[in-house]
Amino acid sequence: MRLKYPQALAVISAASFLVLSTSFLSPAATAAEKAPEAPQKASRPIPAKDTYTQVKPKVETVADSLEYLKDEKKVLAKGNVVISYGDEKITSDYAEVETETKKAYARGHVIIFSGQKAVARGEEVYYDFNQESGNFPQGTVLAYPWNCHASQINKLNAGTTEASNAAFTTCRGENPPYEVHAKKVTIHQDDKMIARHVTIYSLGKPIFWWPYLVIPLQRNNAPISLSAGYNSEDGAYIETSKGFSITKQVYGKVHFDWRAKRGFATGADLNYNLGRAGHGLIKGYWTQDERAPTPGMLNPYGEREERDRGRLSWWHRTDIDEYSHIQLRYHRLADEYFLQDFFEKEHRGEVEPQSFVTLTKNGEKYGFLVHATKKMNTFESTIERLPEARFNLKNQPILKDGLYMESETSYSNLAKRLSRSEKNEDVNRADQWNEWTYPVKLKDLKVTPYVNTRGTYYSRERESDNDHFRMVAGSGVDVRNQYYKTYEASFDKWGVEVNRLRHIFEPVAAYSAVRSTVSDEKLTRFDRIDRIDDEDVVSFGMENRLQTKRVVSGKTQRVDIVSYNTFLNFSPNPHNVEHGASFITLDQELTLRPYDWLQYQVRTEYSFLKSEATLFNQDILIRASEKLYFIFGHRYIADIEEEDIEGGTQFVFDTSYKLNKLWTLGGYIRWQAQGAQLDEWQVMATRDMYCLLFDFGYNVRNSDINSNNKELFFQLRMKDYPQINLKSGSRSSFSAPR
Repeated sequence: MRLKYPQALAVISAASFLVLSTSFLSPAATAAEKAPEAPQKASRPIPAKDTYTQVKPKVETVADSLEYLKDEKKVLAKGNVVISYGDEKITSDYAEVETETKKAYARGHVIIFSGQKAVARGEEVYYDFNQESGNFPQGTVLAYPWNCHASQINKLNAGTTEASNAAFTTCRGENPPYEVHAKKVTIHQDDKMIARHVTIYSLGKPIFWWPYLVIPLQRNNAPISLSAGYNSEDGAYIETSKGFSITKQVYGKVHFDWRAKRGFATGADLNYNLGRAGHGLIKGYWTQDERAPTPGMLNPYGEREERDRGRLSWWHRTDIDEYSHIQLRYHRLADEYFLQDFFEKEHRGEVEPQSFVTLTKNGEKYGFLVHATKKMNTFESTIERLPEARFNLKNQPILKDGLYMESETSYSNLAKRLSRSEKNEDVNRADQWNEWTYPVKLKDLKVTPYVNTRGTYYSRERESDNDHFRMVAGSGVDVRNQYYKTYEASFDKWGVEVNRLRHIFEPVAAYSAVRSTVSDEKLTRFDRIDRIDDEDVVSFGMENRLQTKRVVSGKTQRVDIVSYNTFLNFSPNPHNVEHGASFITLDQELTLRPYDWLQYQVRTEYSFLKSEATLFNQDILIRASEKLYFIFGHRYIADIEEEDIEGGTQFVFDTSYKLNKLWTLGGYIRWQAQGAQLDEWQVMATRDMYCLLFDFGYNVRNSDINSNNKELFFQLRMKDYPQINLKSGSRSSFSAPR
């Protein structure tokens, strides 16, 4: 049995206590008279005087030629020299190493490594391995992505280096397009750089001076970002952020923004990593908004008002162990339009962020969850769970071989909270579900019959305070098999490479039946448990794949060049009783990958009950080497009347083409079929400036906020540090299909 570190420490502590107690409390230890001495054996050399003595590593030197000066206790090394001491290493052309003092002098293409990472280089260095310190005359500190050249470099200890008369940049080679000069720079490895008396040069000319500059070295923490420009919604604007680093584990950025039509704004983001206590992110932002939307209006942007707006958000995660986790989300927003106005990318990722805390525990055979969700903003429409506890027994064999069971037991204190409404629907619900399966193989067929039961207690029903106990019984069977055939076909025509073909065909037939003692119409619907009603469904499906082998990234891999799946569902008693026994839905998916650089995907859903297509999506993705990138996306969804959701049809085009090493052109179009409306379009270009990229373009967007918002944008960003940028305007973005 292998013990984890805390368990091992506890066992060692207990054993030590037992040994010490026995030693001090035994009669031999407390006897007044000295016991006779046993005959002494020849002693062995003791490697350490006590358990606290640490044996320091030796300095090891490897080279083409080695000479040992015994009197001086010095090693002379020539040619491909490598000096190692613990995790530290120095490579050079020549070196002198004092074996007792562990001091070294090296010259010729000198590089210092910490672990596997190069941290400094130069032509010569004086280094003390005991103190992990040294100095370079005319050297370079490597603090990714920065290269810091200096007339004098002093490494003070393992994590701190000072550079005098320094010049640093992210560019490689001579004559970089920009460079930062400083009289003194202090580099805290993997944490931050502190520069004093700073002058920024562009094309060799000084353009800006600043007395003190802190540059975080965390990759996701930009030292500075600036965006300035003009658009129809905000007028002229300046948005700035400055990164800061308190420690390696605590860092972030502060924001100072101004918008001519809206006012001033400020905020901060704080990232932290507290080790076993968890890690997270806190965001705060406040703005003086002179053109805030008016919530509750049919068009909230039709009438504007002046008021303060802001947000406070907190994301946190603690990993108790490999299988136990705590997650927390907390969001307070001024109104439902705040993220859309000032943090559009975040808004697209989560339109209405929820606040909750969740504890999960997963074992090999079980899972446990405690979850609490609370409405934090008046405009939210959410389902509160205060709390919800759930215990799962995972699918596992019971009683006899071949019989499997899984179950779920839960308790939920539920409340449906509506936006800006005092009307609430709440209920206490206890639910228990069990399912038994008995998979068997009949000749070539895989047959899996199953039965399940569910018992659910409700403290009240939808229209009254009467409680209910609902029983649900279900059963069904899943029958499937897999057939395949290999064709000895190999060819390369029209660029389509085929090395043998394998067709995999998997037919599926399934039947499921559900019976409930209480109609779902009597219950308030919070989630899937409350939507259960009598149902019989017969499903037929076919999964097809056509595979071949190709060399991808130097390795031979199996590739699906065609994938086609179709599923047909039939019900003898659908909810829409006017149809009687009827087919319900037809779902189809098709994916074509004839080339490594081309993918076409289409997905459709057809409702026989509505006699219409309810979903039709298609995507074309082209990645032709590094030159051409093209995406076409089409989305159609039908109106969902029972949930008051309006459908629509939308087309999206997104493309970029690299003309040469210097120029890349691109464009974006988003078109709404209803009313033949062009929602958004954009043209842009990117100029490669050696270690910098300059993007510029023009964007026009129509929305409820502004019917014709025009914006000219530009962005200057670093190749090796894209978080550092100077920009104006907002570029459109479109997610590529998976």
